[in-house]
Amino acid sequence: MELTPETPLTPETPPTPETSAPPTTFGRSKRFAFTVNVALMVVISLAIVIGVNWLGTRPQLWKRFDVSTAQVYTLGDKTRGVIENLASDVEAYVFIDLSVPIVRQRPSLYSRSADHVRSILGEYAALSRGRIEVFEWESLDPTRQFQLASEIGGFERPNVVLFRSGEQMKLVDVPQVAITEEEGERSDGRVREPRIVGWRTEDLFTSALVEVTESGSKIAFTIGHAEASIRPQQSSFNLVAEWSAALRRDGYQVAELNLIETGAVPGDVDAVVVAMPGNAFSATEISALRQHVESGGRLLWLDSSVVEGGGQAPVPPPELLGPFGLAVSNRVVIQQPPETAINQLGAEAYLLLALELENHPITRPLLRYRVGAAGYFVRPIELTTPLPNGVTISTLLRSHSDAWLRPLRTDLTPEEIRFDQVTDVARRHDVGLAMEFAAAGPRPGRIVLLNGSLAIQALNGSANKNLFVNSLNWLAEREHLIGIDPKDYEERSVMLEFDRIETLQHVALIYLPLGLVVIGLFVWWRRRN
Repeated sequence: MELTPETPLTPETPPTPETSAPPTTFGRSKRFAFTVNVALMVVISLAIVIGVNWLGTRPQLWKRFDVSTAQVYTLGDKTRGVIENLASDVEAYVFIDLSVPIVRQRPSLYSRSADHVRSILGEYAALSRGRIEVFEWESLDPTRQFQLASEIGGFERPNVVLFRSGEQMKLVDVPQVAITEEEGERSDGRVREPRIVGWRTEDLFTSALVEVTESGSKIAFTIGHAEASIRPQQSSFNLVAEWSAALRRDGYQVAELNLIETGAVPGDVDAVVVAMPGNAFSATEISALRQHVESGGRLLWLDSSVVEGGGQAPVPPPELLGPFGLAVSNRVVIQQPPETAINQLGAEAYLLLALELENHPITRPLLRYRVGAAGYFVRPIELTTPLPNGVTISTLLRSHSDAWLRPLRTDLTPEEIRFDQVTDVARRHDVGLAMEFAAAGPRPGRIVLLNGSLAIQALNGSANKNLFVNSLNWLAEREHLIGIDPKDYEERSVMLEFDRIETLQHVALIYLPLGLVVIGLFVWWRRRN
Protein backbone atom coordinates (compact mmCIF):
# COMPACT_ATOMS: atom_id res chain seq x y z
CA MET A 1 0.00 0.00 0.00
CA GLU A 2 1.28 3.36 -0.95
CA LEU A 3 1.46 5.77 1.87
CA THR A 4 0.17 9.25 1.33
CA PRO A 5 0.09 12.21 3.68
CA GLU A 6 -3.60 11.63 4.19
CA THR A 7 -3.16 7.98 5.16
CA PRO A 8 -3.33 7.50 8.96
CA LEU A 9 -0.56 5.40 10.52
CA THR A 10 -3.00 3.67 12.83
CA PRO A 11 -6.60 2.83 12.37
CA GLU A 12 -9.09 5.17 13.83
CA THR A 13 -10.62 3.99 17.09
CA PRO A 14 -13.52 5.52 18.95
CA PRO A 15 -12.59 7.49 22.12
CA THR A 16 -12.81 5.51 25.32
CA PRO A 17 -14.58 6.77 28.44
CA GLU A 18 -11.19 7.23 30.16
CA THR A 19 -9.90 9.60 27.48
CA SER A 20 -13.14 11.42 26.87
CA ALA A 21 -13.60 15.03 28.11
CA PRO A 22 -15.00 15.35 31.63
CA PRO A 23 -18.50 16.57 32.00
CA THR A 24 -19.12 20.23 32.71
CA THR A 25 -20.55 19.46 36.20
CA PHE A 26 -17.09 18.47 37.53
CA GLY A 27 -15.66 21.92 36.84
CA ARG A 28 -18.53 23.53 38.67
CA SER A 29 -18.07 21.33 41.76
CA LYS A 30 -14.34 22.11 41.79
CA ARG A 31 -15.01 25.83 41.78
CA PHE A 32 -17.61 25.41 44.51
CA ALA A 33 -15.18 23.46 46.73
CA PHE A 34 -12.51 26.11 46.21
CA THR A 35 -14.97 28.86 47.16
CA VAL A 36 -16.06 26.99 50.29
CA ASN A 37 -12.41 26.38 51.27
CA VAL A 38 -11.54 30.06 50.92
CA ALA A 39 -14.61 31.13 52.88
CA LEU A 40 -13.81 28.61 55.60
CA MET A 41 -10.22 29.85 55.88
CA VAL A 42 -11.46 33.45 56.16
CA VAL A 43 -13.89 32.47 58.93
CA ILE A 44 -11.16 30.54 60.81
CA SER A 45 -8.74 33.47 60.49
CA LEU A 46 -11.35 35.88 61.83
CA ALA A 47 -12.11 33.50 64.70
CA ILE A 48 -8.39 33.31 65.61
CA VAL A 49 -8.05 37.10 65.56
CA ILE A 50 -11.18 37.55 67.68
CA GLY A 51 -10.05 34.80 70.10
CA VAL A 52 -6.59 36.31 70.52
CA ASN A 53 -8.11 39.72 71.21
CA TRP A 54 -10.53 38.20 73.71
CA LEU A 55 -7.69 36.46 75.53
CA GLY A 56 -5.81 39.75 75.58
CA THR A 57 -8.65 41.35 77.53
CA ARG A 58 -8.57 38.66 80.25
CA PRO A 59 -5.74 39.49 82.70
CA GLN A 60 -6.40 36.30 84.66
CA LEU A 61 -5.20 34.32 81.65
CA TRP A 62 -1.97 36.25 81.17
CA LYS A 63 1.39 34.68 81.89
CA ARG A 64 4.28 37.04 82.59
CA PHE A 65 7.95 36.10 82.60
CA ASP A 66 10.77 37.81 84.49
CA VAL A 67 14.02 37.39 82.56
CA SER A 68 16.08 39.73 84.76
CA THR A 69 19.08 38.11 86.47
CA ALA A 70 18.06 39.19 89.99
CA GLN A 71 14.33 38.55 89.38
CA VAL A 72 13.66 42.22 90.11
CA TYR A 73 10.14 42.11 88.67
CA THR A 74 9.00 38.92 90.42
CA LEU A 75 6.71 39.78 93.32
CA GLY A 76 7.08 37.77 96.53
CA ASP A 77 4.56 35.51 98.22
CA LYS A 78 3.66 38.10 100.85
CA THR A 79 2.92 40.72 98.18
CA ARG A 80 0.83 38.21 96.24
CA GLY A 81 -1.15 37.41 99.38
CA VAL A 82 -1.82 41.11 100.01
CA ILE A 83 -2.95 41.73 96.42
CA GLU A 84 -5.16 38.63 96.24
CA ASN A 85 -6.87 39.62 99.51
CA LEU A 86 -7.36 43.34 98.88
CA ALA A 87 -10.29 44.56 100.93
CA SER A 88 -11.05 47.33 98.42
CA ASP A 89 -9.92 48.61 95.03
CA VAL A 90 -6.83 50.83 94.91
CA GLU A 91 -5.89 53.74 92.65
CA ALA A 92 -2.20 54.49 92.17
CA TYR A 93 -1.37 57.98 90.91
CA VAL A 94 2.15 58.38 89.54
CA PHE A 95 3.49 61.92 89.23
CA ILE A 96 6.80 62.03 87.36
CA ASP A 97 8.30 65.39 86.43
CA LEU A 98 11.98 65.23 85.46
CA SER A 99 12.17 68.93 84.62
CA VAL A 100 12.16 70.35 88.17
CA PRO A 101 15.43 71.79 89.57
CA ILE A 102 16.00 69.07 92.18
CA VAL A 103 15.97 66.43 89.44
CA ARG A 104 18.60 68.26 87.38
CA GLN A 105 21.07 67.75 90.23
CA ARG A 106 20.69 63.96 90.06
CA PRO A 107 19.10 63.11 86.70
CA SER A 108 20.27 59.49 86.54
CA LEU A 109 18.89 58.64 90.01
CA TYR A 110 15.46 60.12 89.25
CA SER A 111 15.10 58.78 85.71
CA ARG A 112 16.12 55.22 86.61
CA SER A 113 13.92 55.28 89.71
CA ALA A 114 10.97 56.52 87.64
CA ASP A 115 11.42 53.73 85.06
CA HIS A 116 11.65 51.14 87.83
CA VAL A 117 8.49 52.47 89.53
CA ARG A 118 6.54 52.25 86.28
CA SER A 119 7.66 48.65 85.67
CA ILE A 120 6.88 47.42 89.20
CA LEU A 121 3.48 49.13 89.25
CA GLY A 122 2.71 47.34 86.00
CA GLU A 123 3.37 44.03 87.77
CA TYR A 124 1.09 45.03 90.66
CA ALA A 125 -1.70 46.02 88.27
CA ALA A 126 -1.37 42.81 86.23
CA LEU A 127 -1.43 40.60 89.33
CA SER A 128 -4.44 42.42 90.82
CA ARG A 129 -6.68 41.62 87.82
CA GLY A 130 -8.17 45.07 87.73
CA ARG A 131 -8.22 45.75 91.49
CA ILE A 132 -5.28 48.19 91.21
CA GLU A 133 -5.62 50.92 88.60
CA VAL A 134 -2.59 53.02 87.70
CA PHE A 135 -2.79 56.63 86.50
CA GLU A 136 0.24 58.59 85.38
CA TRP A 137 0.93 62.25 84.71
CA GLU A 138 4.16 63.95 83.75
CA SER A 139 3.43 66.82 86.12
CA LEU A 140 0.75 68.18 88.41
CA ASP A 141 -1.62 70.48 86.56
CA PRO A 142 -3.19 72.99 89.00
CA THR A 143 -6.36 73.17 86.91
CA ARG A 144 -6.82 69.39 86.67
CA GLN A 145 -5.26 67.83 89.74
CA PHE A 146 -5.57 70.60 92.30
CA GLN A 147 -7.26 68.37 94.88
CA LEU A 148 -4.68 65.61 94.45
CA ALA A 149 -1.86 68.12 94.66
CA SER A 150 -3.22 69.54 97.90
CA GLU A 151 -3.56 66.01 99.30
CA ILE A 152 0.08 65.12 98.64
CA GLY A 153 1.39 68.33 100.16
CA GLY A 154 1.46 70.82 97.33
CA PHE A 155 3.14 71.10 93.97
CA GLU A 156 6.66 71.09 95.43
CA ARG A 157 6.61 67.25 95.51
CA PRO A 158 6.38 66.36 91.82
CA ASN A 159 7.92 62.86 91.89
CA VAL A 160 5.67 60.75 94.07
CA VAL A 161 3.32 57.77 93.92
CA LEU A 162 -0.01 58.24 95.69
CA PHE A 163 -1.93 55.10 96.70
CA ARG A 164 -5.57 55.77 97.52
CA SER A 165 -8.49 53.59 98.53
CA GLY A 166 -11.59 55.47 99.62
CA GLU A 167 -10.49 58.06 102.16
CA GLN A 168 -7.19 56.34 102.95
CA MET A 169 -4.02 57.61 101.26
CA LYS A 170 -0.32 56.80 101.35
CA LEU A 171 2.55 58.63 99.62
CA VAL A 172 5.81 57.08 98.41
CA ASP A 173 8.54 59.39 97.12
CA VAL A 174 10.07 58.03 93.93
CA PRO A 175 13.73 58.46 95.03
CA GLN A 176 13.01 56.39 98.17
CA VAL A 177 12.70 53.21 96.13
CA ALA A 178 16.42 53.23 95.29
CA ILE A 179 19.12 52.04 97.68
CA THR A 180 22.08 54.28 96.91
CA GLU A 181 25.74 54.52 97.74
CA GLU A 182 27.54 57.85 97.56
CA GLU A 183 30.49 57.85 95.18
CA GLY A 184 32.32 61.00 96.30
CA GLU A 185 33.93 63.47 93.94
CA ARG A 186 34.96 63.04 90.35
CA SER A 187 38.40 63.89 89.02
CA ASP A 188 37.16 67.26 87.77
CA GLY A 189 36.02 68.25 91.27
CA ARG A 190 32.30 67.80 90.61
CA VAL A 191 30.24 65.59 92.92
CA ARG A 192 29.24 62.25 91.44
CA GLU A 193 25.64 61.06 91.55
CA PRO A 194 24.93 58.34 94.12
CA ARG A 195 25.25 54.86 92.65
CA ILE A 196 22.13 52.67 92.79
CA VAL A 197 22.99 49.37 94.47
CA GLY A 198 19.47 47.95 95.00
CA TRP A 199 15.72 48.52 95.16
CA ARG A 200 13.19 48.50 98.01
CA THR A 201 10.22 49.18 95.73
CA GLU A 202 8.19 46.11 96.64
CA ASP A 203 8.55 46.69 100.38
CA LEU A 204 7.32 50.30 100.12
CA PHE A 205 4.47 49.57 97.70
CA THR A 206 3.16 46.51 99.56
CA SER A 207 3.20 48.41 102.84
CA ALA A 208 1.28 51.25 101.18
CA LEU A 209 -1.36 48.81 99.91
CA VAL A 210 -1.86 47.33 103.37
CA GLU A 211 -2.07 50.76 104.95
CA VAL A 212 -4.78 52.08 102.61
CA THR A 213 -6.92 48.93 102.44
CA GLU A 214 -6.79 47.38 105.91
CA SER A 215 -7.64 48.68 109.33
CA GLY A 216 -4.84 47.01 111.24
CA SER A 217 -5.15 45.46 114.66
CA LYS A 218 -3.59 47.10 117.71
CA ILE A 219 -0.48 45.46 119.12
CA ALA A 220 0.53 46.43 122.68
CA PHE A 221 4.07 45.86 124.02
CA THR A 222 4.28 45.58 127.79
CA ILE A 223 6.65 47.90 129.67
CA GLY A 224 7.86 48.17 133.26
CA HIS A 225 9.89 44.93 133.43
CA ALA A 226 13.07 45.93 131.56
CA GLU A 227 11.59 44.62 128.30
CA ALA A 228 13.05 45.29 124.88
CA SER A 229 11.76 48.72 123.90
CA ILE A 230 9.93 49.59 120.70
CA ARG A 231 11.54 53.03 120.80
CA PRO A 232 14.57 53.21 118.49
CA GLN A 233 16.66 55.31 120.90
CA GLN A 234 16.32 52.60 123.55
CA SER A 235 17.03 49.57 121.36
CA SER A 236 20.83 49.22 121.46
CA PHE A 237 20.59 45.67 122.80
CA ASN A 238 17.77 44.30 120.69
CA LEU A 239 15.96 44.51 117.37
CA VAL A 240 12.41 44.76 118.67
CA ALA A 241 12.24 48.44 117.69
CA GLU A 242 13.09 47.51 114.10
CA TRP A 243 10.63 44.63 114.12
CA SER A 244 7.84 46.84 115.49
CA ALA A 245 8.48 49.19 112.56
CA ALA A 246 7.84 46.21 110.27
CA LEU A 247 4.51 45.70 112.05
CA ARG A 248 3.58 49.32 111.34
CA ARG A 249 4.34 48.72 107.66
CA ASP A 250 1.86 45.83 107.83
CA GLY A 251 -0.81 48.25 108.98
CA TYR A 252 -0.72 47.50 112.72
CA GLN A 253 -1.10 50.11 115.42
CA VAL A 254 1.82 49.64 117.81
CA ALA A 255 1.68 51.01 121.36
CA GLU A 256 3.13 50.48 124.84
CA LEU A 257 1.11 48.94 127.68
CA ASN A 258 1.71 49.42 131.40
CA LEU A 259 -0.42 46.80 133.13
CA ILE A 260 0.28 48.29 136.56
CA GLU A 261 -1.44 51.51 135.51
CA THR A 262 -4.29 50.01 133.47
CA GLY A 263 -4.94 46.92 135.62
CA ALA A 264 -6.22 45.08 132.54
CA VAL A 265 -5.59 44.79 128.84
CA PRO A 266 -7.69 47.43 127.02
CA GLY A 267 -10.49 46.11 124.86
CA ASP A 268 -9.10 47.62 121.64
CA VAL A 269 -5.84 45.66 121.98
CA ASP A 270 -5.87 42.63 119.72
CA ALA A 271 -2.57 41.08 120.83
CA VAL A 272 -0.09 41.65 123.66
CA VAL A 273 3.67 41.22 123.21
CA VAL A 274 5.99 40.53 126.14
CA ALA A 275 9.44 41.12 124.63
CA MET A 276 12.36 39.69 126.60
CA PRO A 277 11.44 40.84 130.14
CA GLY A 278 14.20 41.24 132.70
CA ASN A 279 11.97 41.39 135.79
CA ALA A 280 9.07 39.26 137.02
CA PHE A 281 5.43 40.24 136.55
CA SER A 282 3.23 40.96 139.54
CA ALA A 283 0.17 38.89 140.38
CA THR A 284 -2.10 41.68 139.12
CA GLU A 285 -0.35 41.78 135.76
CA ILE A 286 -0.41 38.02 135.38
CA SER A 287 -4.13 38.03 136.17
CA ALA A 288 -4.69 40.69 133.49
CA LEU A 289 -2.81 38.64 130.88
CA ARG A 290 -4.72 35.48 131.81
CA GLN A 291 -8.05 37.27 131.55
CA HIS A 292 -7.02 38.63 128.14
CA VAL A 293 -6.20 35.23 126.61
CA GLU A 294 -9.09 33.39 128.28
CA SER A 295 -11.54 35.83 126.68
CA GLY A 296 -10.14 35.21 123.19
CA GLY A 297 -7.18 37.60 123.27
CA ARG A 298 -3.77 36.87 121.83
CA LEU A 299 -0.33 36.79 123.48
CA LEU A 300 3.24 36.56 122.14
CA TRP A 301 5.89 35.88 124.79
CA LEU A 302 9.41 36.44 123.46
CA ASP A 303 11.53 34.87 126.18
CA SER A 304 15.13 35.66 127.05
CA SER A 305 17.29 33.58 129.37
CA VAL A 306 19.66 36.43 130.15
CA VAL A 307 19.30 40.19 130.33
CA GLU A 308 21.62 43.01 129.38
CA GLY A 309 24.58 43.04 131.72
CA GLY A 310 24.66 39.27 132.19
CA GLY A 311 21.88 38.74 134.71
CA GLN A 312 19.44 35.85 134.58
CA ALA A 313 15.93 36.61 133.32
CA PRO A 314 12.85 35.19 135.08
CA VAL A 315 10.96 32.32 133.48
CA PRO A 316 7.44 32.96 132.18
CA PRO A 317 5.09 32.77 135.18
CA PRO A 318 3.69 29.31 135.99
CA GLU A 319 0.30 30.94 136.62
CA LEU A 320 0.17 31.76 132.90
CA LEU A 321 1.47 28.53 131.34
CA GLY A 322 0.56 26.06 134.10
CA PRO A 323 -3.12 25.69 133.10
CA PHE A 324 -1.93 24.43 129.71
CA GLY A 325 0.46 21.91 131.22
CA LEU A 326 3.57 23.84 130.17
CA ALA A 327 6.61 25.25 131.92
CA VAL A 328 9.88 26.86 130.79
CA SER A 329 12.89 25.08 132.28
CA ASN A 330 15.58 26.98 134.16
CA ARG A 331 18.23 25.04 132.28
CA VAL A 332 19.94 25.97 129.04
CA VAL A 333 20.27 23.96 125.81
CA ILE A 334 23.82 23.07 124.73
CA GLN A 335 24.78 22.00 121.23
CA GLN A 336 28.12 20.87 119.79
CA PRO A 337 29.45 23.72 117.60
CA PRO A 338 32.12 23.55 114.87
CA GLU A 339 35.70 23.62 116.12
CA THR A 340 36.33 26.98 114.41
CA ALA A 341 33.46 28.53 116.39
CA ILE A 342 34.92 27.19 119.65
CA ASN A 343 38.29 28.76 118.84
CA GLN A 344 36.65 32.14 118.18
CA LEU A 345 33.91 32.27 120.83
CA GLY A 346 34.93 29.77 123.50
CA ALA A 347 32.08 28.57 125.70
CA GLU A 348 29.57 30.91 124.03
CA ALA A 349 29.85 28.84 120.84
CA TYR A 350 27.98 26.04 122.64
CA LEU A 351 25.13 28.42 123.51
CA LEU A 352 24.60 29.89 120.03
CA LEU A 353 22.18 27.47 118.38
CA ALA A 354 20.89 26.91 114.88
CA LEU A 355 17.25 25.95 115.43
CA GLU A 356 15.08 23.63 113.39
CA LEU A 357 11.72 24.85 112.08
CA GLU A 358 8.63 22.64 112.24
CA ASN A 359 5.73 22.79 109.79
CA HIS A 360 3.13 25.39 110.83
CA PRO A 361 1.49 28.36 109.06
CA ILE A 362 3.92 30.65 110.91
CA THR A 363 7.03 28.81 109.74
CA ARG A 364 5.88 27.43 106.38
CA PRO A 365 7.25 30.32 104.26
CA LEU A 366 10.62 30.00 105.99
CA LEU A 367 10.69 26.28 105.27
CA ARG A 368 9.77 26.90 101.64
CA TYR A 369 12.70 29.28 101.19
CA ARG A 370 14.97 27.08 103.33
CA VAL A 371 15.95 29.73 105.84
CA GLY A 372 16.44 28.99 109.51
CA ALA A 373 16.32 30.66 112.90
CA ALA A 374 18.98 31.02 115.57
CA GLY A 375 18.88 31.34 119.35
CA TYR A 376 21.21 32.28 122.20
CA PHE A 377 20.96 30.94 125.76
CA VAL A 378 17.92 28.87 124.84
CA ARG A 379 15.70 27.45 127.59
CA PRO A 380 13.58 24.41 126.69
CA ILE A 381 9.79 24.26 127.06
CA GLU A 382 8.58 21.21 128.92
CA LEU A 383 5.20 19.50 129.22
CA THR A 384 4.59 19.10 132.97
CA THR A 385 1.11 17.56 132.89
CA PRO A 386 -1.02 15.82 130.24
CA LEU A 387 -2.40 18.22 127.65
CA PRO A 388 -5.81 19.56 128.76
CA ASN A 389 -8.87 18.95 126.62
CA GLY A 390 -9.49 21.54 123.93
CA VAL A 391 -5.85 22.70 123.81
CA THR A 392 -3.85 22.30 120.59
CA ILE A 393 -0.09 22.81 120.76
CA SER A 394 2.18 22.91 117.70
CA THR A 395 5.97 23.00 117.82
CA LEU A 396 7.55 25.90 115.94
CA LEU A 397 11.21 25.67 116.96
CA ARG A 398 13.36 22.91 118.36
CA SER A 399 17.01 22.18 118.83
CA HIS A 400 18.93 19.60 116.84
CA SER A 401 19.00 16.00 118.00
CA ASP A 402 22.56 16.29 119.40
CA ALA A 403 21.61 18.83 122.11
CA TRP A 404 21.85 18.38 125.87
CA LEU A 405 21.09 20.52 128.97
CA ARG A 406 23.05 22.37 131.61
CA PRO A 407 21.96 24.55 134.58
CA LEU A 408 21.49 28.13 133.44
CA ARG A 409 24.56 30.16 134.36
CA THR A 410 26.26 32.94 132.45
CA ASP A 411 29.76 31.86 133.58
CA LEU A 412 29.79 28.32 132.19
CA THR A 413 33.24 27.16 131.08
CA PRO A 414 33.98 24.86 128.12
CA GLU A 415 34.88 22.06 130.55
CA GLU A 416 31.51 22.33 132.31
CA ILE A 417 29.62 22.47 129.04
CA ARG A 418 31.11 19.48 127.25
CA PHE A 419 28.93 16.41 126.74
CA ASP A 420 29.18 13.71 129.40
CA GLN A 421 28.72 10.22 127.95
CA VAL A 422 27.49 8.87 131.31
CA THR A 423 25.01 11.47 132.59
CA ASP A 424 23.91 13.46 129.51
CA VAL A 425 21.24 12.46 127.01
CA ALA A 426 21.34 14.01 123.54
CA ARG A 427 17.90 14.74 122.07
CA ARG A 428 15.73 17.47 120.57
CA HIS A 429 14.23 20.14 122.84
CA ASP A 430 11.19 22.27 122.01
CA VAL A 431 11.96 26.00 122.28
CA GLY A 432 9.05 27.54 120.38
CA LEU A 433 5.33 26.69 120.54
CA ALA A 434 2.04 27.91 119.09
CA MET A 435 -1.03 27.17 121.17
CA GLU A 436 -4.78 27.46 120.46
CA PHE A 437 -7.57 26.74 122.91
CA ALA A 438 -11.27 27.35 123.48
CA ALA A 439 -11.99 30.72 125.08
CA ALA A 440 -14.96 32.57 126.51
CA GLY A 441 -15.10 35.02 123.61
CA PRO A 442 -16.32 34.49 120.05
CA ARG A 443 -12.91 33.31 118.88
CA PRO A 444 -10.33 30.89 120.34
CA GLY A 445 -7.43 32.11 122.41
CA ARG A 446 -3.93 31.92 120.97
CA ILE A 447 -0.48 32.06 122.56
CA VAL A 448 2.93 31.92 120.86
CA LEU A 449 5.97 31.27 123.04
CA LEU A 450 9.44 31.79 121.50
CA ASN A 451 12.52 31.11 123.61
CA GLY A 452 16.16 31.96 123.18
CA SER A 453 16.85 35.70 122.82
CA LEU A 454 15.85 35.78 119.17
CA ALA A 455 16.05 39.57 119.10
CA ILE A 456 19.63 40.29 120.14
CA GLN A 457 22.01 42.07 117.78
CA ALA A 458 24.27 39.05 117.29
CA LEU A 459 21.36 37.16 115.73
CA ASN A 460 20.11 39.85 113.37
CA GLY A 461 18.73 37.64 110.65
CA SER A 462 15.72 37.92 108.39
CA ALA A 463 14.49 34.49 109.57
CA ASN A 464 14.13 35.64 113.19
CA LYS A 465 12.41 38.84 112.13
CA ASN A 466 9.97 37.01 109.86
CA LEU A 467 9.31 34.47 112.61
CA PHE A 468 8.36 37.30 114.96
CA VAL A 469 6.17 39.17 112.45
CA ASN A 470 4.53 35.97 111.14
CA SER A 471 3.67 34.96 114.70
CA LEU A 472 1.74 38.20 115.22
CA ASN A 473 0.03 37.87 111.83
CA TRP A 474 -1.11 34.38 112.86
CA LEU A 475 -2.27 35.63 116.26
CA ALA A 476 -4.25 38.43 114.62
CA GLU A 477 -5.71 36.01 112.03
CA ARG A 478 -4.19 37.94 109.13
CA GLU A 479 -2.77 34.84 107.46
CA HIS A 480 -2.46 36.53 104.06
CA LEU A 481 0.34 38.67 105.54
CA ILE A 482 2.35 35.63 106.63
CA GLY A 483 5.42 35.26 104.46
CA ILE A 484 8.95 36.42 103.80
CA ASP A 485 9.40 40.18 103.77
CA PRO A 486 9.92 41.64 100.29
CA LYS A 487 13.64 41.61 99.67
CA ASP A 488 15.82 44.56 98.78
CA TYR A 489 16.88 43.69 95.26
CA GLU A 490 20.55 44.03 94.49
CA GLU A 491 21.47 46.09 91.47
CA ARG A 492 23.89 44.09 89.36
CA SER A 493 26.13 45.97 86.98
CA VAL A 494 29.44 45.40 85.19
CA MET A 495 32.14 47.95 85.95
CA LEU A 496 34.77 48.31 83.19
CA GLU A 497 37.92 50.37 82.92
CA PHE A 498 38.07 53.05 80.24
CA ASP A 499 40.56 51.15 78.04
CA ARG A 500 38.31 48.07 78.04
CA ILE A 501 35.28 50.17 77.15
CA GLU A 502 37.30 51.61 74.27
CA THR A 503 38.26 48.09 73.14
CA LEU A 504 34.61 47.02 73.15
CA GLN A 505 33.69 50.08 71.09
CA HIS A 506 36.36 49.21 68.50
CA VAL A 507 35.10 45.63 68.31
CA ALA A 508 31.45 46.69 67.92
CA LEU A 509 32.01 49.61 65.52
CA ILE A 510 35.04 48.53 63.45
CA TYR A 511 36.14 44.91 63.71
CA LEU A 512 32.72 43.25 63.65
CA PRO A 513 31.36 45.19 60.60
CA LEU A 514 34.71 44.75 58.81
CA GLY A 515 34.60 41.02 59.45
CA LEU A 516 31.12 40.78 57.95
CA VAL A 517 32.30 42.67 54.84
CA VAL A 518 35.27 40.30 54.41
CA ILE A 519 33.04 37.24 54.75
CA GLY A 520 30.63 38.68 52.20
CA LEU A 521 33.41 39.37 49.69
CA PHE A 522 34.77 35.85 50.15
CA VAL A 523 31.35 34.28 49.51
CA TRP A 524 30.88 36.50 46.42
CA TRP A 525 34.31 35.50 45.03
CA ARG A 526 33.65 31.78 45.55
CA ARG A 527 30.29 31.95 43.77
CA ARG A 528 31.75 34.02 40.89
CA ASN A 529 34.38 31.37 40.24
